[in-house]
Amino acid sequence: MSSLRKTDGIRIMSVQPGSRAEISGIREGDYLLRINGYPIHDPIDYRFFESEEEVVLDVEREAAGHRVELIKEIDEDLGLELKEPRYRRCRNHCIFCFVHQMPKGLRSSLYVKDDDYRLSFMHGNYITLTNLAEPDFERIFEQRLSPLYVSVHATEDAVRQRILGNPKAPSVLPAMKRLISGGIRLHTQIVLCPGVNDGAVLKHSVKELMGLWPGVESVAVVPVGLTRHREQLEPLQRIDKNYAGLVLDQVEAMQKICLRQFSGPWIFASDEFYLTAGRSFPPIKKYGELPQLENGVGMVPLFVDQVEKALNRLPKGKIKERYAIGTGILAYPVLRKLLQRIMDQTGCRVDLVPVRNRFFGDSVTVSGLITGSDLIRAFSGHTHPGPIILPSNMLRLQKRTFLDGTNTRDVEKRIGRKIRFVENSAEGFLSLFLSS
Repeated sequence: MSSLRKTDGIRIMSVQPGSRAEISGIREGDYLLRINGYPIHDPIDYRFFESEEEVVLDVEREAAGHRVELIKEIDEDLGLELKEPRYRRCRNHCIFCFVHQMPKGLRSSLYVKDDDYRLSFMHGNYITLTNLAEPDFERIFEQRLSPLYVSVHATEDAVRQRILGNPKAPSVLPAMKRLISGGIRLHTQIVLCPGVNDGAVLKHSVKELMGLWPGVESVAVVPVGLTRHREQLEPLQRIDKNYAGLVLDQVEAMQKICLRQFSGPWIFASDEFYLTAGRSFPPIKKYGELPQLENGVGMVPLFVDQVEKALNRLPKGKIKERYAIGTGILAYPVLRKLLQRIMDQTGCRVDLVPVRNRFFGDSVTVSGLITGSDLIRAFSGHTHPGPIILPSNMLRLQKRTFLDGTNTRDVEKRIGRKIRFVENSAEGFLSLFLSS
């Protein structure tokens, strides 16, 4: 044990009360070094090696080594929460990278770009596969880190290298084929940049990805996000209503082919395309198992479907409260229709306030990127009584701080109103009316 050092392991941030680890004497602040002789570098190692029935843990406390032997149920959690390790940073310079479009002066964590297969497996982060080395492939296969989420953008090397801002970026298809041959399932995305990887390029990319089915389980086509902070960056065209309609026509034509070949739509356009084009969403069943939900594919139609199914739970004509709800520009038309039905049924009054994003620019229309300064502009002088209702996805850092650094107290003081946050879901939205 004398050869083990803190840098060999990972710090234990908390120990679940009553867990095997606590009973065995492991404490918060200890360093977990090895399980059954295998070094522990991150939470994935911990989950993989703790699954055995008999485990031997090597830990370090105050420079002294300790060995703990435990017998437990297979797959029983030992009860440890580990410190997140330093994840691999992105070395590409994508022409649409949101980090590069952030104004200066925000907190440092907002300028961090990750490109780590571990975050892809644990949290669904998209990775480019440009930084995988042989040991990475070996670990992915050994620990069955599946599914992974891959940013393809284009399968033609020259186009992809331009998009990634990396002329040395390797071809993406060989790495994907290797992962698939090792039993790893992939979900992919294409961030569509007008005039760069759309049209014939998109058609070609999708055709090649179709050749990797069923290893590639889904493809999401999402629009490029542009802020007003693009000084010295490559000029890119905004997604407008006409363009969004053309993209939907192309994606829906591809879906018909996939329905014949794969018995499922397989390729999906993000909700933003439908909202921008002003088109109705497909029925929620057309999204299958919603494989790209966290990528903004099917999130709005799922929300609408869940709210509509729950309308009969709302009291009829009994709610006298009046609410003010803030939302992003993009979701405003959808919420307005739902709220009209809710008001008709319950008797409540709701002021739905669309909040323009002046901080990042009018091209950014989603609620999750609204800042405190945007809210101050939208609600200053608003005379509606009672608290302002906002979705919780506007907040960062333990539900206190907005992206621009203002906190809830700052905003409440400036607008002279209390703010109430609800979960960014159908249940969170409906809780306003079910609790009245």
